[in-house]
Amino acid sequence: MSDSHAEKVQQVFLSALEVPAEKRDAWLRNECGTNESLWAEVRSLLEHANPSVDLLEQNLDEVISDIPQLGDLPEEKQTSQDELPANVNCDHFLSKLSEVGVLSPDEFASVSDSVSSAHPSTDARQLASQLVTKGKLTSYQAAALLKGEPDLLIDKYLILDLIDVGGMGMVFKAIHRTMNRLVALKMISQQMLASDDQIRRFKREVRVAATLEHLNIVRAYDADESRGVNFLVMEYVRGDNLSRIVRASGPLSLSQAVDCIRQAATGLQHAHERGIVHRDIKPGNLLLDDQGTVKLLDLGLAHIDDSIRLDSPENGSTDADSGRPYVSRSELTAAGAILGTASFMAPEQSLDAHLVDFRSDIYSLGCTLYFLLTGEVPYSGSTIFKV
Repeated sequence: MSDSHAEKVQQVFLSALEVPAEKRDAWLRNECGTNESLWAEVRSLLEHANPSVDLLEQNLDEVISDIPQLGDLPEEKQTSQDELPANVNCDHFLSKLSEVGVLSPDEFASVSDSVSSAHPSTDARQLASQLVTKGKLTSYQAAALLKGEPDLLIDKYLILDLIDVGGMGMVFKAIHRTMNRLVALKMISQQMLASDDQIRRFKREVRVAATLEHLNIVRAYDADESRGVNFLVMEYVRGDNLSRIVRASGPLSLSQAVDCIRQAATGLQHAHERGIVHRDIKPGNLLLDDQGTVKLLDLGLAHIDDSIRLDSPENGSTDADSGRPYVSRSELTAAGAILGTASFMAPEQSLDAHLVDFRSDIYSLGCTLYFLLTGEVPYSGSTIFKV
């Protein structure tokens, strides 16, 4: 895979969300051209993004932050051979399998020998399906190896599955090859880190976030760069975010909602006492694990991009209703949906990101409590300023 493949998938996906549903297929085909791999990956993301069930209004800057996890797809959907590339060269598949190192040397030798001797005509798709059935490959790994992209090795981490795609980047379930530890690996969008200064800020913020050790905060383990892509390695949480939980099961009971907010507030207090403001508190950034523990996600990341700003006054662009300077859609997209879903954002944050402090997080936490109890956002509107 080229260094820009994951970024290209994300860019096309985010742009496609802006296109009306009835025109989206034709737009996507034209945008992808002859790149069938790009078309298939973006199409798959669009099929399961399902923005029609989003409780926020159907605009890019409002729906992007809580895209459903691809890991929730039915198993038969994930393993369907019909979706895998046809006429894949078996030798090429074995070569890629060897490079990745998913199998032990003995396991690989056994697979290779069985293909070359007992079953010389084995199709690569059939072989991949067998390895998935035996639990040697995940469905995502099999598809990636058959297509030849994306790369499954990111530095010392082996990609197991694609978890989510959002404004900040793509999140993968991965494993540290030496320590055998499951992690969540977030490949940061190049739009978020477009300059050397932003990269330095990212690394500085991540170092600070990594010092946070608290039950209610997702730990940051590592941050590095591989083939031009910056990535963050975090604690892998078995569970789901509160946004998807409410959408799937309805509002929480009063006691459940209060307990979730109490836990989140405890984690925030720990961060605030150490000078870290989250800036993007919302249901989608609160993870509830299978033990009932709430963990704050992306602490430190929301602060890395101070480039989100109002258009300069000299451009004369203003919101028709409020008279305030207008924030362009390209800025919203490039900065990962304006560093916080508008309906949970403190008013001062929409005016100037530099005005944000710990009180903004508390405001957003209150909006989150409202959502958990009602299943609806406290405010809505067609633009950030109307909200």
